[in-house]
Order: sequence, then structure tokens, then C-alpha cells
Amino acid sequence: MLRLTKAMQVTRSNFRSSLESVYDSINGADLLAFDTELTGLLTGDQKEDFLDSVPTRYTKLLKGSDPFIITQFGLCTFTWCNSTLRYEAKPFNFFTFPSTLRGIQRDRWFVCQSTSIEFLCANNFDFNKVFREGISYLRQEEEKTFRDNLTKTKNILAVAPKIDVPEDQKEFMDGIVSRMTAFQSGDGGLMLDLPPCNGFQRKLIFQQKDAFPGLHMHSEQNEKNERFIRCVRLVGDPKTAADKLAEEKEKEAIENAVGVSLVFKAMMDSGKLIVGHNMMLDVIHSLRQFHCKLPEEFPEFQKLVVQSMPRLVDNKLLAKHDKYQTVFDKTHLGNVFTTAQSGRFRQPAIAVHKDIQQTEQAHDAAYDAYMTGFSFLRLLRGLEDGPIATGPVDLSSEHVDKLMHKVNMMQSFDVPFIDLAQENVEPKRPNIMVMTFPKEWDFKAIMSFFTSHESAVPNQLKWINDTSAYVCFNTVVNVSLVIAELSKAASAEGVEFIPVDASGHGPTIPQKRKSSTSPDAPAADLKKQRSEDLTVLEPADPV
Repeated sequence: MLRLTKAMQVTRSNFRSSLESVYDSINGADLLAFDTELTGLLTGDQKEDFLDSVPTRYTKLLKGSDPFIITQFGLCTFTWCNSTLRYEAKPFNFFTFPSTLRGIQRDRWFVCQSTSIEFLCANNFDFNKVFREGISYLRQEEEKTFRDNLTKTKNILAVAPKIDVPEDQKEFMDGIVSRMTAFQSGDGGLMLDLPPCNGFQRKLIFQQKDAFPGLHMHSEQNEKNERFIRCVRLVGDPKTAADKLAEEKEKEAIENAVGVSLVFKAMMDSGKLIVGHNMMLDVIHSLRQFHCKLPEEFPEFQKLVVQSMPRLVDNKLLAKHDKYQTVFDKTHLGNVFTTAQSGRFRQPAIAVHKDIQQTEQAHDAAYDAYMTGFSFLRLLRGLEDGPIATGPVDLSSEHVDKLMHKVNMMQSFDVPFIDLAQENVEPKRPNIMVMTFPKEWDFKAIMSFFTSHESAVPNQLKWINDTSAYVCFNTVVNVSLVIAELSKAASAEGVEFIPVDASGHGPTIPQKRKSSTSPDAPAADLKKQRSEDLTVLEPADPV
């Protein structure tokens, strides 16, 4: 049973008021952990294959994940406190949703994968917060366009000629002017909200600014998405106060539009160590949604990652360290976190900061980010030699250096990770072949075929579809010899063997395969799946 932890829930309504606290937490942190919740994983035409090369896998992930978006971005900062001799964690949960901004995006399409949505629903995901209060985001080029449009609009308004008030608008404008006159001459509150109106009416109202030098007018939007004009009483010198207020409103507009991208930029600019868990999709989505368009070629993506996230590590690879081979039977995040809380991993001490008091909700992005950072610190401490220390963990150790920019590669026979900084050597595969067989054969029948003919026995098997599977032997076995030995028996029993080619690739076979996933492992959680679960005897492992 996973222990609940607290997290600050950040939505559109409290985003700007929370921003300074988020910045302070990032800048003061020793470690940043992150995670995402998505509307889906991969489209059906971009299935991962166990013989994928690293560039091929990147292309599949890039194209297959493109229609989906991040609905939650989880960040958890970990800061060492000398007075308490522990790390203080601050989990932040950002609900995200693409806003419609004039000149940038009038509409944005995205796709939902049913299994992903079912998984989120099963874990009490709050879709109302996403759709009603989700925070905007912009990529770099979109932010530049937004800023340019603000400047352009400001310049146009400064020289725009006045227009006459049409007859059908005179009654409306007389009422507005009367209310503004009473507000300016009175000693009431500091703000007056005029009734919602259309764009043409707002233009007529803005034309009155010279008649009301003691007021500053700007456009706002209410909860029903209706636009209205707010009049603010200027205190002190009217021009100085108006310029200051206009500057503040522009800053507010930019922060609201750029949204969560500001947080991600702060993470990138901090130079702090960033950790995720089985995070290739998290990295792809975060960079694409909050930073820039992603390159089609993998070497260019490598350059982008190293420049944007100069210190990036995958907690899943740490859990696969040789020292932990007998500790973790499964390296999904939930299991790693549970073990990291056990007596074997007592240090360092970690606690959620006292200021984070707003909610307790498991299975959200902030919670997963907290589990990731917690596990990483405990497992890294476990690799240190000598007596168990009680001070901060060395985040610049050789263990961290060996993990730098290496990301777990799921669903692969023999590529344990993707190196995002160095060249990835594509393995040759003389010990792997494709086997086709009668549709009624199951795992036991396949293994019996090899044992009954006194052949070498596969040590891994992965279904491709109902009549074919990848067969992997010990690395010293050459499948060409196996095929030669079993040719007569294969022909008699309707079996065919196809060796992978010299480049290590297998034939193209439709992947309508037999299910090898557990009912407890929803497809939505397979972005956290273990790549070592290859045999049909062992079901897929979530998170």
C-alpha cells in the first residue's frame, strides 16, 4: 500500500500567486524530480518493436505520441536542510490545458486514448480541473509571437482614430459614461467592473480614456469567459500610475499565456540535477509542449536534450544497478518506492515541507514525482561505501555521472537504455530469430518443439501475433545452426524460422499479438513498464 503524501495543487486561478514560491523552490533545490500524466501514450500505427534501433524507437515515440497532451505536470523539489538533517520535499501538481489565444492558436486538437482515460478515472483524476482550470502553456516561438502581438496591438491602439458612436449604441454608451463619471468623482472603491460586452463596444469604451485621466481601463474575462472592462482608480501621478499598471497587466497577460512553460524553463535554466522514472515519453512530451518543436532526426534531439536539460538521469536505471539485482524483482516506480521506504534504505531522511498542506491525493503527477525523487536519493545513498551516512547525498558522484542522459528503453531484447548524449551502438543479433507456427500453439507447445528435438532452448520469447514470435537464445548460440538442425522437423510441423538480417532487424510482421499484459497493468500505465519483462510467462509490469 503506497503512503499518501501532500502536494500543492496549482490551477489557473492560483498559478500566478504560486509562481514565486515555485521559483524559490527550484532555485533553492538540490534535486528536481518530475512526472507527467497524459491523455494517451502511442497511436496504434507506431507500435514499439523488440528489435527497434534507438533512432527508430525515437521516431516511433515522436510520431506516436504527437496527438496526445500532458494534463498534469508534476514537479517535486528536494532541498537539504542542515538544521533538521533531512531533505525537505515540495511537490507541485500543475493542471495544464491549451488556451485559445488570438494570433497564436484559435483552436488546438488533441486525442484521448480510452485506456489512458479509464486509468485516470480509476485513480480519481479530476478532469474538471483540467478543462476548467488548466494552466496555459506556450513554446518559445509561440511566446515570441504572443509578445510581438501585444506590442503590435499597443502601437495600433495608440494611433487608432476615434470612431463615431452609432445610434444603436448611444444608450449603452450613455449608461457606461454615467457610471464611469460617478466612479471617478466619488470616493468609493478602487475598481469598477463594467458589464460584459462585445469587442466593438469595448473599443467605444476605450475611446473614453482621455475623458477620464484618473482611471486606467483594461480588459478582463469572467468565469463564463465573457469579456468586460475594469476601471482602476489611479493613485498619485496619473501618468506614472497608469504606466505602472499597464506594465503590470502586460506581465500578467504574458505569465497567464506562457503558463507552465515558465516552470519548465526555470527547471532547465537552474542547472540542477533532474530525475524522472522510465521517462522517455515524459521528456518528449515536456520538451514538445513547453519548449519547442522537436526535430525529426534523433541526433538533433540529442543535442536539444543536452542543451535544455544538461543534468538528466533516469531513476529506473538506478534501480537496475548491479548491486540491486537481488533487491528488486520488478523496477516499476511503486515497487521501487515501497522498497526505498524499508529498513534496508533508512537514509537519507526525507519529509514533505510543512508549507505544503493543501491536499492528499495519490496517483497524480506530483505524487509520482515525489516517489521518484525519494527513491532516487535513497537508492543513491545505498551505493555509497562505508557506514550509512546521515548527511546529504553526493549528487555529483561517479554513480550519477554514469547515469547522465541515459534513459530506460522499454520493450527491447538487448538495448537496456537510450543514450541522449552519446552515439548508441546498434547490436548485432545472431542469437535472435522470428518463428512462425500453427495458430493453436501456446508457449508450452513452442518450448516443447525445441526440447523434443534436443535443440538449444530459447531463454526469451515474445509474441508478435497469434502465429509468430521473437525467439532469443543465449548469446553464444547461433540461430543459423539451430535453423539448420531443425529444418526437417520444422517443415513437418508447419514451423518456419526467419533470422534477423545483418543489421539486427527482423521481418515486418503485423503485430496483432496475443495479450501478455496483466489485467492489473492498464495500458495507460505502460509508459512505466519494465523492458526486462520479455518472456510470455511474466506479464507486463506497470509504472
